[in-house]
Amino acid sequence: MNSMSRREVWKDSLVAMKASLASSYDMSTAVDEQKRFLNAWEKNDLEYMVFSDYRRNEGKRRLKDVMEVIDKALARLDDCDTKTASKVYLDTLKAVALFSKWAKVLETSSMWFSS
Repeated sequence: MNSMSRREVWKDSLVAMKASLASSYDMSTAVDEQKRFLNAWEKNDLEYMVFSDYRRNEGKRRLKDVMEVIDKALARLDDCDTKTASKVYLDTLKAVALFSKWAKVLETSSMWFSS
């Protein structure tokens, strides 16, 4: 596999990761909001319900942050040698994993405080 095809694989992988993160975020947000709506509807509860919570606000901002990390890596992959490109790809994977872990921690803690 030559260096150009490696770069294309790395880029395709990052693009797929970005699409997966965005669709997972959208799907889980829709599911969460639908659950809240159904709970309010079934209980005939007239209390104030929060439909735009952490996930819609801070969660969206954090998703944009990780998308920016991926976009920067995609831009850098074309402008460096193979060794550096490999490091950029690996560092990006690590950063996305870290962002994902922190997002889950923050989301879980925000649910705990809002209960």
